[in-house]
Amino acid sequence: MILRIIKPDGSSTDIELYNKQPTIDHVNGELLLFENYQYSIIVLDNETYDKLELFIGDYVVPLKINPISGCYETEKDILFSGCYDLVSITAISENLDGDEIIRYIEYVRIATTKQTARQVESMLEEIEKSLPTFLDVCFSKSRKQSGLINNEVRSIWNTLSILDEIIEVYDANYSFFCNHKKSSIEERSSLVDVKAMRQIDQDSLRWIIMNSECLVKAENETCIKYNNEYYFPSKVKSYISQYSYDVYENRVILGFLINVLTYIDDQIVQFEKELNQLNIIPQKIIMQLPNTHELTGRCIYVYYKGITTRLIEKRDVIQELVFKYERSLNCEPETFAGKPYFTNTFKNLFHYRLCYDCIVKWYETGDYSFDHISYLFKLKTLSRIFEYFCLIRLQTAITINGYNLQEATRITYDEDNTEEINNLYSYEGNGRHVSLFYEPTIWVDKNSRHFNLYSTGYNFTRAKWSPKWTPDFVIKIDDSTVKTPV
Repeated sequence: MILRIIKPDGSSTDIELYNKQPTIDHVNGELLLFENYQYSIIVLDNETYDKLELFIGDYVVPLKINPISGCYETEKDILFSGCYDLVSITAISENLDGDEIIRYIEYVRIATTKQTARQVESMLEEIEKSLPTFLDVCFSKSRKQSGLINNEVRSIWNTLSILDEIIEVYDANYSFFCNHKKSSIEERSSLVDVKAMRQIDQDSLRWIIMNSECLVKAENETCIKYNNEYYFPSKVKSYISQYSYDVYENRVILGFLINVLTYIDDQIVQFEKELNQLNIIPQKIIMQLPNTHELTGRCIYVYYKGITTRLIEKRDVIQELVFKYERSLNCEPETFAGKPYFTNTFKNLFHYRLCYDCIVKWYETGDYSFDHISYLFKLKTLSRIFEYFCLIRLQTAITINGYNLQEATRITYDEDNTEEINNLYSYEGNGRHVSLFYEPTIWVDKNSRHFNLYSTGYNFTRAKWSPKWTPDFVIKIDDSTVKTPV
């Protein structure tokens, strides 16, 4: 499948679609699109589809079939209005057998007008000032809320959440590992003073015979006589029993911490690599840029700065934990790349079990992949940036007026909605309970348990009927002195 993008001057560019999701390692180095120019798109393919949908970012683009060519195509319109930084186009097709196929183009750079760029820069600066609080409140969730499941790929937000739990568990149980760590008794050979020996066994006698240089002359008669002179050993090889903490469970506890530390270092390097890659803009792109427009990576910078800052903070904490556990456990770290053996120690000792559960969760929930970066593009449209900007402003205004944040959770209104940001923020203060809903779904024919609101069914933006309405924000105020909430 190929997309033919018809530019404002009538020229066209063909872009191939792939089955794999795009990554920012591979950004189109030749095509530059403008968020305020008119384009049309033609879908070129020899296959026949029962259904075909085209998405620019998260938004569906209406398609029609050209009666002459038989191809799907869009109307000429400002198709990339609201796009920012980078954009990808997704084609979701359904063949005659009912099989769904999803294809993507590689990311393409978007140029915005200088005026728009300045406005967005201002909003992003405010979002950046709220980091990492914005990331914590809006995205960070507990295990129950984030719904961690066994998967090959986990989100970066779930990764940060698990790292928080690892730090909490290891830090809280450090004293237990200092005072109640598993050990074994080992026999260690040592040269000891013969006077300290209670008895000399056969091994000690054989060692004396083989090491005659340790014999010294004795003034009195001894059991060792040689050339009419008596001798006694100054040192004797013996075996001393001592505690050893170099056992499997301790090695796993320490080895896992070191594995996580190495993982975080690798992630930081990878994030920095991604940023450096985006800073390299091909000359072909620069030549297409008029002086009325700008290219900016500010959005990606804000996102990556927040993530990288969080990772660096956690790396420093885990590095300190590694030093502490190395001193306490006094063992070599175990090398492993999956769930360790569930031994009786991990099963029966409480502090070992807590750490083991963290290890299992880490490996069972998969790994964060840079091929799975949908979270980056939560800030990839101008409308989404403005919504987040308003969300922060509303949160700040509520807090300034004497209300304290009690909880940030996520309500699932629709199974098709895969957005991971928290959408319910609960505040208490001044004898009132304030609930800030972000993008709630209000239905025509059913009530929400969170607020007594119904939709009229008419979508004024699209001038057509819809069974549900999704406003950007709803604020609900419950006052103990008033029966009906506002």
